[in-house]
Amino acid sequence: MKTLKTIWVVILIISLSISTLTTGSALAKVKEEHPRIWLTPELKNTLQDRLNRNTENARALKSWCDSHLNDALSNYRDSRGVMALKAINHALMYQLTGNETYGNRAISIVLYLLDNPYSGYSTDTWIEFDNFYTDRYLVPTVAIVYDWCYPLLTPDSKERISSQLDSWATRIINSEPWSFYDPSNNYFYGHMWALLTTGYAIYGDKSNAQTYIDYARDVMLAEGIKYTRGEEIAWETMGNRTGRSKGGLWNEGTSYGCVNNEFICSAVHAVMSAEGIEYPQFTFPSEVVKFYIYATYPSGDHTYSDGDGAVRGTLDATVRVPILLCASLADQQTRRYAQYFLNNHTSNSTRDYKLYNEFIWYDDVLPALDYRGTIPDAYLAEGSQVLLWREGWSENDCWMAFRIGLLNTDHAHNGLGNFIIYKNGYLATDKAAELGESMWYSDIHHNVLYIPPTEDKKLYWGASVIEHYENTSGYLYYAGDMTGVYTAQPDYRRNTVAHKEREFFLIKQDMLLFIMDRGESFDAGVDKIFQIYLHNQAERDGSFYRSSNGSNDLLIQTVYPSNAVITLDEYGMPRYRATTQEAVRAKTFLNVLKVSEPGEKLYTADVSVDGANVVASLVRSTGRNIDYLVAFSNDIEGIPPKAQTYSMTFDRYNNRVLAYILNNEPSTPYYISYSSSGSRTTITISSSSQEGEYRVMSNEEGVLSIDINLSGEEQPVPPITGVKLN
Repeated sequence: MKTLKTIWVVILIISLSISTLTTGSALAKVKEEHPRIWLTPELKNTLQDRLNRNTENARALKSWCDSHLNDALSNYRDSRGVMALKAINHALMYQLTGNETYGNRAISIVLYLLDNPYSGYSTDTWIEFDNFYTDRYLVPTVAIVYDWCYPLLTPDSKERISSQLDSWATRIINSEPWSFYDPSNNYFYGHMWALLTTGYAIYGDKSNAQTYIDYARDVMLAEGIKYTRGEEIAWETMGNRTGRSKGGLWNEGTSYGCVNNEFICSAVHAVMSAEGIEYPQFTFPSEVVKFYIYATYPSGDHTYSDGDGAVRGTLDATVRVPILLCASLADQQTRRYAQYFLNNHTSNSTRDYKLYNEFIWYDDVLPALDYRGTIPDAYLAEGSQVLLWREGWSENDCWMAFRIGLLNTDHAHNGLGNFIIYKNGYLATDKAAELGESMWYSDIHHNVLYIPPTEDKKLYWGASVIEHYENTSGYLYYAGDMTGVYTAQPDYRRNTVAHKEREFFLIKQDMLLFIMDRGESFDAGVDKIFQIYLHNQAERDGSFYRSSNGSNDLLIQTVYPSNAVITLDEYGMPRYRATTQEAVRAKTFLNVLKVSEPGEKLYTADVSVDGANVVASLVRSTGRNIDYLVAFSNDIEGIPPKAQTYSMTFDRYNNRVLAYILNNEPSTPYYISYSSSGSRTTITISSSSQEGEYRVMSNEEGVLSIDINLSGEEQPVPPITGVKLN
């Protein structure tokens, strides 16, 4: 057997640098008796009660075990070790019933696998399949069976299994396999889970056990938890040390993120059960639950999907079981939210290799708590820079997703600035999800400001910066600068993007979405194109374009620049594109999108700006006697207007105008005056006080909110002060 290399220095250095994440005795040690992994006396009592009550999950587990006691042992062998997990079903039934038939069956499976490794591999090297992918399933299976069936092991089988576990763990540490120092990656958590379960299983039987525990618990798990908290981690990964999963969504995407959710929560439970150590600062499980509550489409059958392998975001067992584990560690209120979500959007898992997890972690007597109408309408998964908004909680309500984005891990996709609009079906569609394609990772496949790269490939690394986020009762504002991702690419990728940023401003009641784009290329010959993929092709309808999904319409108008050239084409799906004919380095676009009932119109009016580099649009409300005026800085970097005074002139539809002027200096007084002749209206904004002007403070995000009443009173109602509402 290989000698375990010295890792105590690594453990010591990292342990000294991490914040306190746990509570419990500083001298906590592994309990002597088995089982150690998960099955505390309290949990066993709970599980035995479920078995006695013959719950749905109890019936599924017992029925499967009883009907598979005599299957061919070769059925439990595959390259990745997934089928081996089924042995844990038998081990669990032994623990709960004391029936040795189940336990001996689990041991027989394990011994068969050790004697009959996957084709082309030895028992020692089997875990090396696909860069040690197999260690995440094969090693924990053997360790858990060893731990749970310990009283049934003969001296020979005990030595055979413990020695193999010891050998595998040594091989993992000595090999430093793929992502061994990368807490953003699912492989990292697979290695951690393998080492931790091995250490707990063979503790007291093999001298290296404590080393495996210490490294998995104090280094890997500790760094993983820091990653979920958005803290700085010990190792640099793709030019980054900052944790990128705060908020419940891993930068690696929704597919591989489910794996991370399962393993990190499994590990925390194992430490708690084996050593009595608690993790009060591990709030990530509650964040995962909340993320999925918001990420689930109004149809209730799939979720926001992102990254390699995500496809349609179906709510199947690969999503449900990790949520069960997260819910078991969430705060009490969020646990009950999770119960409501799981009961209404997912079915009990019947996948044979997940039955034990389903049975252990689904609490059938936990009261569900209906969160609809009691939680905010938006949720920001800040680590991955994805914002989710819901009009409401019925299947007919609108749902939107906005992504600024970063790429500091494997499996992440580009799509920086991507957005999705869904109401009774896709309107601005997620092309990859709707067509079931998991590897459309480059910008061209997303709803973005597209600046053609030299090679349309996945970007390597880099992070955007969230510049603004505000959620009020009337609007949602989210903006970010994506330049850093592109400029971080190595020289040989020949990046074309000098600057790129996007702002989303949603007026909720009218479901009006204003999108301000600013893009600059190094070469004037590289175009800048606003593009949206649509469920059905758009058609011209006066000054705007209309796309329908059969139930609702999406109305689209490029209001700036006025000379924009609109192209309707197909690139896998129908697409709306807007650009200009000029070959210039920098271009900006202001687009207005409205989610509407079939046949509704989009009424906009031109806004003339005098004295500042500002673009704006006036839009008539549907169903309210209000016009909305929304204005942005037209500077390529969104710098606030430098002019001391400037004006905006337009022909209004209604006497009341709600004006939202963005990109101002934050928390700064401005002075507003306005005049009107018929429908012709002029608003003047000054940075210094003039006679007859109203003082208005911009809020912390630089937004001026002005409610202007032009109904003819001698003294107009003073405008409201822009405020930030939590």
